[in-house]
Amino acid sequence: MRSVSTRVRPLAENAPATMNLVTCFSGEGECVIQPVCHLKEVLTPALAAYMGTLESYTLQDLLEPKKALARLLRIS
Repeated sequence: MRSVSTRVRPLAENAPATMNLVTCFSGEGECVIQPVCHLKEVLTPALAAYMGTLESYTLQDLLEPKKALARLLRIS
């Protein structure tokens, strides 16, 4: 079980689907526009900014307010 003080960024980094915003990031598949595409150079800094934002938060930050979340999720 993870501690509520665990930072969110490492959790996101361990989720493979999170890092591969498009198939060319993973090296899988073949894209016909890849030789002239600028998507990767645009999304790479955007992904870095996203991960930087996640670095500022812990699981505890995302789980507040506990009572309201529990009520909405119907858990005790």
